[in-house]
Amino acid sequence: MRTTWISMLIAAVTSLSLTERNEMSRKFKYYFNSVRPTAPENFISGVNGSFFKVAVEFHLVGTQVKTRSLLVDAVVVFHWIDDRLVLRELFDDFELPKEFEPWLPRVRTIPAPHTVTVVLSPATGVVSLYHRVKDVITCSAVEWKHPFETFDCELQAENAGDEVLTMLKLRDLRSDHQTTLVGAELSPFPLSTLKLQFSAEWNSALLSVFLPSVLIVTLVFFAQWKRRKVQILVSLAAIMSILVLLVSSRPYHSATLLDLWICGCFIHAVFLLLVDLTLPARRVRYALLVDVEDHESKPRQTVLKCQESSQRSIDLILKWAERKLGLKENQESTTQVFALPPEAAVVQRQVTTTTLGERKRIALVVVGASYIVFTLIYSIIIFSIN
Repeated sequence: MRTTWISMLIAAVTSLSLTERNEMSRKFKYYFNSVRPTAPENFISGVNGSFFKVAVEFHLVGTQVKTRSLLVDAVVVFHWIDDRLVLRELFDDFELPKEFEPWLPRVRTIPAPHTVTVVLSPATGVVSLYHRVKDVITCSAVEWKHPFETFDCELQAENAGDEVLTMLKLRDLRSDHQTTLVGAELSPFPLSTLKLQFSAEWNSALLSVFLPSVLIVTLVFFAQWKRRKVQILVSLAAIMSILVLLVSSRPYHSATLLDLWICGCFIHAVFLLLVDLTLPARRVRYALLVDVEDHESKPRQTVLKCQESSQRSIDLILKWAERKLGLKENQESTTQVFALPPEAAVVQRQVTTTTLGERKRIALVVVGASYIVFTLIYSIIIFSIN
């Protein structure tokens, strides 16, 4: 009769009946737990000889992803046949108490179990050793793939004797959500290991590193059309921000894909700063004469300044009139109104613009194309490693 972890849990809270206790007392009267069972079903033969076989089952109850680790709730079951414990009068599986201790193989699980139970199937003599494991397993990953690495975790079963552990099957009792997040498979013979695998959460890195770094480089690029003081200020602030991102997002000591991305953004920001320092933008000033009456703007070759309202202009006009009309200083001043031909009132306005030279435009195009190529190559690497 095949036992499961559910029957083990039921047997753990069920005491022996009087009939079961009497039968076990009769069997263990001449039973020695230091002698290994000799049932032929327990042995396997190969080119290297015959070995005692212990079948192993993994019952995976639940998994929960932690930070570079995995919380595993599982039951590891070891099966073998002890023909000395066959009880034809009994049919239900039951847990063997401490006073009736059968022969047990020297096996262990990593991590160590917190509950160990021995269950007997009296009709067939199958003894099942249950190791209940609920612990956090440290997982390993290829560091340079961060934050797109895949974590590998192992729930191991080991044997200290000369017995051979053979993998029987894996029973996955988890929910669909846990099954989607964490994959599970048995390792091939001769290993007796349950391999668990899950991918890292790279969504947080997308929002905290990748998106801000792209916006920072884009901001530095478009700042080249502003004044030079603004360009230098934006470039230096961007370089400092990228350095902060590089220092604050390093879970490993070795170089990773995330470091490669941040360093690529840093290099392109430095290139933009070098372009700005070596090839500054040109500032062009030109005068624009605006016709106030017609509200039209058109450039003139001469610059006119309206100073009729100043006291100095009035004095110059009075002196010119005195010389032309022959008036003396002690003569009373008379005011004459002359009809002057109407002329358009003109106001001078200075306009300053920033233009990029041909060499700087070429340099910016080269840096922008380099950043686009870098992004495409980085995306190809990410898709290829997964």
